[in-house]
Amino acid sequence: MHPTRSSVSVLLFAAMAAAQPMIAPQQPAPQAPTTLTEAWQFALSMLRAHKVPVLVFVLPPADAKADPAVAAATVARLQPRFQAHKMMGNAPKLRAGTARELFLLQLQGLRGSPDEQLRRLLLLDLAVVAEAATCGARPGETVVLLAADGTRAAGFALDLADEAAVVRSLAPRLLDETQLAARRANLAPSLQRDLAEFERLERAAQRSDADTQRLMALRERLALHLPVIAPVLLAESQPLPSPGRGISGIDWLAGAELPLGTAIDQMVDPCTGCGMGFVPPRLVSTLKLLAQ
Repeated sequence: MHPTRSSVSVLLFAAMAAAQPMIAPQQPAPQAPTTLTEAWQFALSMLRAHKVPVLVFVLPPADAKADPAVAAATVARLQPRFQAHKMMGNAPKLRAGTARELFLLQLQGLRGSPDEQLRRLLLLDLAVVAEAATCGARPGETVVLLAADGTRAAGFALDLADEAAVVRSLAPRLLDETQLAARRANLAPSLQRDLAEFERLERAAQRSDADTQRLMALRERLALHLPVIAPVLLAESQPLPSPGRGISGIDWLAGAELPLGTAIDQMVDPCTGCGMGFVPPRLVSTLKLLAQ
């Protein structure tokens, strides 16, 4: 069954579809990073190629312990979210014994937040996790923004459990409509063509085996480039799709919407065969770090 479409995915460059060739040159699907080093390098390459803002979440030291009180509060806040989406079996039991485990839970809290501005921040900008020495974070900083040349532009000592504080600090810098309009206008022609072809193939009443393979390759490529194409998919006036309204274009392309340097650890009831009970992975999965 084809995924239910929302108004978000309908914006996949209808005008450009008429102006661009419908069949894009065959390109190998890019490979997702498999280590923290590869994730950092991938983020820098995306920044330089597409001028996409990079939002770095700073990893605590590997040997640091979590504050027990903060860990308990974080688990108590997030565990009910998983229970709410549990349809069968058990929800994962959250843990936060180390500072990095707590960090990953807080990051999961951000990506699973219902706050629309916070989700826009994570969709429209490229999120990556990195150690302080890698990203140039100063003592106490938990978030670093990179400039177009890959150097640090700003750093913030934010409590990642305080979603409102994260939005207040980052939204003025990253959700400026003038900057987003410039990113839409300067989207790479290859991605314009990929978007148009993805829409055409996904809407096709019938697809050949070759078309299906091409659609899957395009989905992988566009998912990795989601922060680049998101300004096109999400115009300022559009509300984000809500959970329970079917598989939206964003959720279908983004999959788990994973920050670079992380992967899915546990997931609640990943049963999406018919799409009727689909819950976006960002709401029902926990995170783990990629290998060093």
